Amino acid sequence: MKTIYCLMILFWPLVNQGQTVKALNVGEAVPAITLTNIYNYPSSALTLPQLKGKLVILDFWATWCGSCIREFPKMQHLQQQFDDRMQILMVDADTSESVAHVSAFLMKRKERTGESFTLPYALHDYSISLYFPLKEIPHYVWINPFGKVAGITNAEDVTAANIEKFLSDSTFTLVTKRDFLRFNPDKPLLIDENGGDDPAGFLYRSLITGFKKNLGAMIGIKSSDNGRISRMYMLNCDLPTLLAIAYPSVFKSYGANRLIVESKKYNKKIFTDTSLEKLPENRYCYELITPPVSREEAYRYMQQDLYRNFRISARNETRVMDCYVLQATKNTVQLKTTGGKPFIDVQQNTLHKAIQNESSSMLVSQLLQPLFSVPVIDETNLPYKIDLSFPFEINTYNAEKIMRFLAGHGLRLVAAKRKIEAIIISDRPLKNNYQ
Repeated sequence: MKTIYCLMILFWPLVNQGQTVKALNVGEAVPAITLTNIYNYPSSALTLPQLKGKLVILDFWATWCGSCIREFPKMQHLQQQFDDRMQILMVDADTSESVAHVSAFLMKRKERTGESFTLPYALHDYSISLYFPLKEIPHYVWINPFGKVAGITNAEDVTAANIEKFLSDSTFTLVTKRDFLRFNPDKPLLIDENGGDDPAGFLYRSLITGFKKNLGAMIGIKSSDNGRISRMYMLNCDLPTLLAIAYPSVFKSYGANRLIVESKKYNKKIFTDTSLEKLPENRYCYELITPPVSREEAYRYMQQDLYRNFRISARNETRVMDCYVLQATKNTVQLKTTGGKPFIDVQQNTLHKAIQNESSSMLVSQLLQPLFSVPVIDETNLPYKIDLSFPFEINTYNAEKIMRFLAGHGLRLVAAKRKIEAIIISDRPLKNNYQ
């Protein structure tokens, strides 16, 4: 749901063997850079000028970058779609990753998802990093058919529509990605590189700003050895995220299907529509600097700030709600586990989705709960753990198909009403006590 960027933990030198290399900017010609240690390609080395006449996209990634890996299917589809008009080259941004490690990672991914990785990729290529330094991945460098840098972008800019425009219109330009990590966690928000300059000295404060495009998205808490908090900051977070941080005991691990919004100013859409959270106008920066206080008191300060400025608060209440309940039948015993390592994997791209040696509550929380707009309650009361394999398309099933599938394996899922603890978002004033 949230967009998470992988921050590089390695910083490359800008001097190689005594020769200073100038980082390339948009509009500059790319020299005869040679990529070495290339795999999934006819040769083990490639000089970029060999690809003149094609659009080249360098995709910087690493095996530990989940955001990068999620883009793999899209990148492979785009390569197939544009074929000989474009070449995507994957460049492992973590030069410490060995060939064996990357090969094992790609093999394990194929076993889990059934998806082969066919794009050419380069390992241990220090030279390319000198020309295109970066601070976060995923990171995409566009080189036009004439051999000039035409764009440095985020993943959301790498689309078929943009590529088509790019190939058909030589004047088409892309917004240049500005790497994050300009935020210095040792300095307060709006001081120096942290989004501006606040000349007024202060000891303590709370601060809310609008979206700050150069600071990225980050959450931090500064606490002492005894756990007392003196600073909290949230950069470019949407209001639902700010509320969840301020009210941890209210939100718990509940999903949006337990959320009830009773506010004149806000409706439930802002808390459930994931497209809204990306809009700059819906994101804010918050910072609290205070004498060392307990975690509960720091959260209460933040709750007060959110109510003063947004007229919004959160609490738990037990309400009678529509829901689904999962129940056992006499045939449920067929699911009793045969043992093995406990796991559940129901990710959308996993080839063999299954639960093994886990409780029925895990089935509810990991698979059923995310698929329904109302809560799902586990009422099986099973004294044993279960094994169950799922169809690959289970994540796309509607309620009727899920019910039929579960019924075929001895489980009953029925619509009902129950008294359920819900999250109530409202404009009701705060109580004095910590929520």
